[in-house]
Amino acid sequence: TTTSLFPDFESLGDGTAYADKIREVTPHNALFDEFNVEDLKQLGPFLQVFRAPAHSVIISEGDKGDFMIFIIEGTVDVTKKDHSGVVKRIAVVLPSCKVPA
Repeated sequence: TTTSLFPDFESLGDGTAYADKIREVTPHNALFDEFNVEDLKQLGPFLQVFRAPAHSVIISEGDKGDFMIFIIEGTVDVTKKDHSGVVKRIAVVLPSCKVPA
């Protein structure tokens, strides 16, 4: 389950109550282009919303998963270890930003 993937994160429940926020952060996402807030409310029970503690690792390079992450509040640093093993910030993700693959 998704909860077991993020045991240190606070579960905020399903996405129904967050439909407005999700719509705000998905305006340029082709998967959600045709969805309005009411559509997202219908999808809400299938979405799980979490609050990640500051400085926590959400995903790591090479992780496999069958989920999608939207940042609906706050920022996320994207980091990578350089050839010397030093962690460097390579990007900051804001709500509604696209993260290149």
